[in-house]
Amino acid sequence: MRYIDKHDLKIVSKFLGEALGIIGMSIFILGFFSLIADYSHYENISYILPGGLMAAFAGFFYKSGIDGRMETRHALVLSAVAWLLIPLFCSIPFYIASTATDPLIKFIDAYFEAMSAFTGAGLTMIQNLDTHSPTFLFFRSGLAWIGGVGIIMLFLLILKPSSAIAKLYSSEARTGRIKTTTKGTVKEIWKIYIIFTIIGVIALLLLGVNFLDAVTHTMTAIGTQGFSTHDAGIGFYYDNVPVQIVLMLFMILGAISFYIHFNLLDRKFAVVLRNLELKIFLLLIVIGSIVIFINLFFLNHYAMTDAIKQSTFNVVSAVTTTGFTNADIGNFDNASKFILIILMIIGGCSISTAGGLKVLKMLILAENAWMRIKKVLLPERAVVKVKLGGIPLTDEEISYITFLTFLFFIIYGLGVIIFLYLGYPTIDALFVCATAISDNGINTLSGTAWFDMSIIGKVTLIFLMYAGRLEILPVLALIFGIVKRIK
Repeated sequence: MRYIDKHDLKIVSKFLGEALGIIGMSIFILGFFSLIADYSHYENISYILPGGLMAAFAGFFYKSGIDGRMETRHALVLSAVAWLLIPLFCSIPFYIASTATDPLIKFIDAYFEAMSAFTGAGLTMIQNLDTHSPTFLFFRSGLAWIGGVGIIMLFLLILKPSSAIAKLYSSEARTGRIKTTTKGTVKEIWKIYIIFTIIGVIALLLLGVNFLDAVTHTMTAIGTQGFSTHDAGIGFYYDNVPVQIVLMLFMILGAISFYIHFNLLDRKFAVVLRNLELKIFLLLIVIGSIVIFINLFFLNHYAMTDAIKQSTFNVVSAVTTTGFTNADIGNFDNASKFILIILMIIGGCSISTAGGLKVLKMLILAENAWMRIKKVLLPERAVVKVKLGGIPLTDEEISYITFLTFLFFIIYGLGVIIFLYLGYPTIDALFVCATAISDNGINTLSGTAWFDMSIIGKVTLIFLMYAGRLEILPVLALIFGIVKRIK
């Protein structure tokens, strides 16, 4: 059996150069706007360094590579390497801005922040956000916005949707918005992303939100990333219900499949309304909000308005894997926390900026379980097919989804065990590892329990964010390839 050899690495190098060039240019433009917004401070030059260095390394990788057809193993290694290197370059401004005295802790915190931004996790090791400069906060949120586009392009153009996703969206995927060329598809993705961002900024400005907050919160809402410019998060706007409604709307838009967006722009509303994954996704929001409202209002005696605002907003944030919060989740009862864990793990729709396992995988697993039950009850000669939305799925497709889910929970379980060994309460260990591997950002830990976390804990969360964003398999492919090369 052939594994990754030197020839394969050169093919990967060529594609890596192209990927770093595209993303590096985007980050350079972001850094340039951050720099010119406040060029009076020399340290702001750090904002253009990530994009500039990525462009330089892109040239190196491109020239050292060779032309070749990208196969599955190339795509897996390419995505795994790219999502390690990009946060490394982007950690430079965070390293410079860090106030930590220990160089190792300073580097870990900076890499943690960059990984969280680009993977859409929304977890942060930066304290006193309200005191940081607008340029710093804009650059930080901008990375999350670019990361959202990056993950869409990764799964749509490089890793390719799985056959099960392709089947479910078979009619949708043939819309006029899906172009025959990579360049055309990328343009359509950027067009949708930019249109939604502009609309979100305008809506928040009309509601009285200042320009910085309108831009940064829209970028991290549509990118389902969750970075805020305030230590209180969206709690800063707790009494402004219209602002929270707008943010919930854009979190949902970010967590909906881009295939749905393509059809919305093509005015194929009937196709959108019959999409099974979208229906279940919205149903999860409704059921989760009702259940947690009951917990907060009847069992924890919250005021009705507080129970409604906190249950609805935080459920939307959890299932879209955005990570915005309008209250201290640590004060929720354990049952409500556990419901949020389930919603975070399920996550949003396939081919979206959301993290988690994705609703489609859960639908396939549930349908497969129901089919197994029916098979036991029916005569032995009966033929029972697993169907999703009337579309039959093969055993290979079901096995692949089951395998990915199994890997997800194995990695998640190992993370929980590490945090239990570090002395964290069980519910907090379950919650913080779920929020990392689902690239969410909602957090039950605060104060010293979070910011004074050990290096082992931070590295564990970095790995969970990284592996969860790439849906595990590319990461394992890279590790396996390295091990085989060493042997």
